[in-house]
Amino acid sequence: MAYVITESCVDIQDKSCVEECPVDCIYEGPRMMYINPEECVECGRCEPVCPTISIFHEEDLPDDRADYRDINEAVFVDLGMPAPGGARLLGPLATDHPTVAALPITAAAPPTPVTSAPAPAIAPAVAQPDPVEPETTGPAFPPRADPAAGDRHEVDVVVIGAGPVGLYAAYYAGFRGMSVAIIDSLPEPGGQCSALYPEKELFDIAGFPAIKGQALVDGLVAQAQKAHPLWLLGERAEKLETSDTGVEIATDRGTIVSAKGLVIAGGIGNFEPRVLEPASRFLGNGLRYFVPRLSELAGRDVVVVGGGDSAVDWALSLEDIAASVTLVHRRDQFRAHEQSILALRGSTVKVLTPYEVGSVGGDHHIGSVTVVNTIDGSVHELAATEVVAALGFIADLGPLQNWGLELQQRRIMVDRSMRTNVQRVFAVGDIADFEGKIRIIAVGFAEAATAINHIAPLVNSTWTFSPGHSSDLVK
Repeated sequence: MAYVITESCVDIQDKSCVEECPVDCIYEGPRMMYINPEECVECGRCEPVCPTISIFHEEDLPDDRADYRDINEAVFVDLGMPAPGGARLLGPLATDHPTVAALPITAAAPPTPVTSAPAPAIAPAVAQPDPVEPETTGPAFPPRADPAAGDRHEVDVVVIGAGPVGLYAAYYAGFRGMSVAIIDSLPEPGGQCSALYPEKELFDIAGFPAIKGQALVDGLVAQAQKAHPLWLLGERAEKLETSDTGVEIATDRGTIVSAKGLVIAGGIGNFEPRVLEPASRFLGNGLRYFVPRLSELAGRDVVVVGGGDSAVDWALSLEDIAASVTLVHRRDQFRAHEQSILALRGSTVKVLTPYEVGSVGGDHHIGSVTVVNTIDGSVHELAATEVVAALGFIADLGPLQNWGLELQQRRIMVDRSMRTNVQRVFAVGDIADFEGKIRIIAVGFAEAATAINHIAPLVNSTWTFSPGHSSDLVK
């Protein structure tokens, strides 16, 4: 599955989506932008920033725009490049899809002759060094004994968002001697790295020639644990109240946290999985939406649901770990990288297409999954103890839109100290914006340290902005 650009983009091509896309899968045609379905990772970042409302997840396409799912795919197939490898590498497409090219020119843009040169040949992939990952002695996830919903807590700093930048902000708060709470709507830390890219290698993290997304998260969680944070995972920050002396955050589960300062490290906002309704009552009892640790499914009968890269990658990764793996997709064709599809065909993973989940059985834990053929209605029951639903994620700014923050294109405007227009509230990472902003994790780490250092005097008036050298402070 993938996101799809539709006719509202024709002759407009705002390109906000291009800036937001983390994997460079949005290509420019002469009259319309196109999302390559084989390269899209369904992060959802492009959809909310499009001012013409032209981007939809393919599951949500309006009936009158359904043809654009095939149009976004066919334009690359017609050019002989199903997966070109990135829009910046390829450059503008030489031609639009015939359906788009035949549309009448809108008044918003005068006719422009197509002068693009034929698409250049794609350079061969450069061999990358073997990934270097930190040595670990075991899982670094936070304790499972989280506080009960509805409790009231008081800390020095609240961090909203448990992605890489939020985790580093929590650690740094502890490093500066502050107590800290971490709030995230997802049940596990890691944000997009864990949910979408756990096996993807990152090449721009200082100190690592290459490191997988989940390995980076593991290290950040272990580091954040040094601050002994209050973990409030699976809770969404709903309400914010501020005063001259502090802030108060209320979550959707009734938890209230008071603090001297707030750091919003929410990435692209609330990042929630698309729900697999037939299995929803088994969440935490066999149903999961991402797999940060493959070992948790060792010896289990696993059903993976979905047709994108995440679904195929998890099915393949679990092949030698689980007792059995079945991949269920409602279409015959998968939206995954060609190499992954070839590996799937040569694997022992049982593939069922075109099927969708009809019902899920079990008492307190998943015991079986019934799938239904989307063409002939035939039904099959599968033995299963675990279901991995890789159906994509929905990103939404959610309640923070109502907190009085200055927003521009879904981002929070900040000054050089990462301070927002609301007193005692700071923003860092992808959700923050300022002139010259660079959206990479490395910059996000620096922004987190900047915000915490400027919060320090708000926590203790005798503290300064400057932390000094860590080698002098930590013994």
